Amino acid sequence: MSKRKLIRDAVHGDIEMSPLEVELMDTPEFQRLRGIKQLGTAFLVFPSAVHTRFEHSLGTSWMAHRILESVRRGQAAGLQDEQVIRIAALLHDITHIPFGHTLEDERRVLPRHDKDEERVDYFFRQTTIGRILKREGIQDQVIDVITGDDTYASDIVGGAISADLLDYLRRDTYFCGLSQYYDQRIFESFIVDNGRLVMNLEKQGRLRQDALSELVNLLRIRYTLSERVYYHHTKVASGAMISKAVELALREGMTVQELRTLGDETLIWTLRELLQGIRLSHTC
Repeated sequence: MSKRKLIRDAVHGDIEMSPLEVELMDTPEFQRLRGIKQLGTAFLVFPSAVHTRFEHSLGTSWMAHRILESVRRGQAAGLQDEQVIRIAALLHDITHIPFGHTLEDERRVLPRHDKDEERVDYFFRQTTIGRILKREGIQDQVIDVITGDDTYASDIVGGAISADLLDYLRRDTYFCGLSQYYDQRIFESFIVDNGRLVMNLEKQGRLRQDALSELVNLLRIRYTLSERVYYHHTKVASGAMISKAVELALREGMTVQELRTLGDETLIWTLRELLQGIRLSHTC
């Protein structure tokens, strides 16, 4: 198995990865994420917003590690499935396709990446990643966490205030050049209560105003990104054009199965070739 690895990240600094995480990162399925931009066509507005789901996935795993550290300090007994949680955080976007949020959430051409049973089955059972997870005996647990099993594990990976959120808020603001930050002390507020991840806003029975204001700050940053980046009119319009091209391509013979193997550039190239062929056949 691979050795433990230290990766320098532009947002979080050094990210430490276990041998199993390194092995999963080195698979063809995970490396594909290098070719899928985190913010789709937002780079047309913010030229430096070309970060990918590859580094976001590494960052999400690291944020899960930070949350687990905090929870561990506040619990009488340690959590039993920390490895599963970090692996699920690392793989939480493995089912993403190019321009996924545009195609799935905005235009609804396809089901959400983590709710598409066929896509989940392919990536987690039929690929190299699936074989590694099966070998480690954690295949079903990781799938349950990612698809949402209403436990603290799912909360840590992809809940309302989660490892996913804590990475993309910092990463998206950084690469879009927006001066928006949250306090690292937010990690001190996480606890597990009644089987769910929650934020403890009390100290000695009294409301901690600083913790409450930092929670509100997280939501404010998310709103700012939605207003200025995620739903910027140029991004929405360009995304709609790509979505329309995908819809036409699917009608003309492209399969959904092809999409799961492509990156942004290969999808654009495939669409151009396919749609040019359609125009030529119609003019002949």
